[in-house]
Amino acid sequence: MAKVTPTGATEVFDRSDLIPYDPAQGPRELGNVWVAFNETRRLVCTLFTHGLGWELRLMVMGGMFIRREVCTTQTQVFEMADQWKQDAVARGWRQR
Repeated sequence: MAKVTPTGATEVFDRSDLIPYDPAQGPRELGNVWVAFNETRRLVCTLFTHGLGWELRLMVMGGMFIRREVCTTQTQVFEMADQWKQDAVARGWRQR
């Protein structure tokens, strides 16, 4: 599972922790796949369980959704997340 820092922020998701959807628990946040920054904002790609597989959500901190995508395979999850990260870097976002 993704770990929570002392400040309450979720650390970047460990790719070995990809767990499936559990109908008894419903959708569940697994953690951040990656985080990028620009001068004043933070861009976060977060992974959730989903009834059809997993859902990636790309948000600018403050709650504004940029993208969301439901993925049905683990490969698709990480290919999509990596593509989004490449797109963000091309637009001037950076990782620390």
